[in-house]
Amino acid sequence: MFKAVKFGKIRLREGLEELRSADIFKLNEDFLTAAVFSRLLYMPSEALSTLLLRDVNVKLGEVAESTFWPTWSVQPKDAEAHNVEPDLYIQSEGLDLIVEAKRYDDPVCQGPEQWAREWAAWHQSDYFDPQKPVLLLAIGGLGTSPDTTKARAQSARDAANNYLLTKFPGVPAIQATGVSWREIYVRLTEDPGDSVQAQLLRDIREILGYFGHRTCEHLVDLARRMKDSKNSGIHLRSLSVLEGHLFT
Repeated sequence: MFKAVKFGKIRLREGLEELRSADIFKLNEDFLTAAVFSRLLYMPSEALSTLLLRDVNVKLGEVAESTFWPTWSVQPKDAEAHNVEPDLYIQSEGLDLIVEAKRYDDPVCQGPEQWAREWAAWHQSDYFDPQKPVLLLAIGGLGTSPDTTKARAQSARDAANNYLLTKFPGVPAIQATGVSWREIYVRLTEDPGDSVQAQLLRDIREILGYFGHRTCEHLVDLARRMKDSKNSGIHLRSLSVLEGHLFT
């Protein structure tokens, strides 16, 4: 599907005007999320945990089930129940992961109240297991640099907990972390050893690049990377540098 969209093979009609799908899907948050995570979920659990949860002391374990855009009901204090819809829910052996993704890293657009409602909905659902940890992972909408993303995720987490105390008393404090799409791209350029197929990594980087979430390193770094390669040739990491320049 992604390749068909990228190369304009899917066309949409609006009135009498034919529109290239590439012009529409580039703006679509759900398409980005689905295209990236439908591939990430093929990664071994250890590699997936390292990619997404590097800054927290938890591991996913083997993924048992995943659901895009689940609809959960949530009941606030002194208010009617309503539905919430996280972008992705991943159930694994060691952890349940709620993913809330935004289309762009900037501007800042992750909502603490949205986090709190999704967090409360999980605790009010049939999925709730007091013995199993759960984490909310925010992707995008928190800036690009790791330090900025970490600080903004902390602020959003504090605000979400204040909202929980007011609207959902009794629900445990939210556990949340954040990462930018740009940082995921960077981590995908690192050498994962033999645990992940190189083609899978290239495919995910291509998708992120298509949506503008790529890095661009100075070409002078390419010689250093090639020199560091054990094979004295173009290593996977070197190719990722070229990729960033070719598609920028």
